Amino acid sequence: FVPRNLPTATPVKEASGELRVEPPLAAHSNSRSESANAPGSAVALPTARQPFRWQSVVLVVWGLGVAVLGLHIAVSSWRLSRRFGRLAPLADASLLHLLENCQQRLGVRSRLKMVESPDVPTPVLHGLFSPKLVLPGGFATRFSTDELRFIFLHELAHVKRRDIAMNWLVALLQVMHWF
Repeated sequence: FVPRNLPTATPVKEASGELRVEPPLAAHSNSRSESANAPGSAVALPTARQPFRWQSVVLVVWGLGVAVLGLHIAVSSWRLSRRFGRLAPLADASLLHLLENCQQRLGVRSRLKMVESPDVPTPVLHGLFSPKLVLPGGFATRFSTDELRFIFLHELAHVKRRDIAMNWLVALLQVMHWF
């Protein structure tokens, strides 16, 4: 297969009767080099078009999927951080004392901020580097002290096991393997 619009090599008969092939560009130029005229010299032949490669298409589609999902997770996390970052820390001394006791009991040394938000239906931890315990509005009034202790111990177990960091790792892996 030779494309029509590309120049082709031209056969030239020497005075001695030898047949040589002249490269396409040399056939149209005014000056010929000695190496092009030498018998057995390498000749540049036109190359055919590269075949269509599905691997390139798959790579581009995968990259777009990674970009879209990664951006979605980043924007969602940023919005939650802004929403929870604006909340004032709880000032209830009994809740703060109960949380501190639970932290000592589990050996959790990180300082955990506790906030209240009407946007969450259950207690959640948010924040990779400075986690916050986000409680639903009026949460403390619905449970006894013992029940609150169990809830705090449960949430602090997530902190101790570094579950937030593990969740980020899983999210990264899901973005990479979205297909």
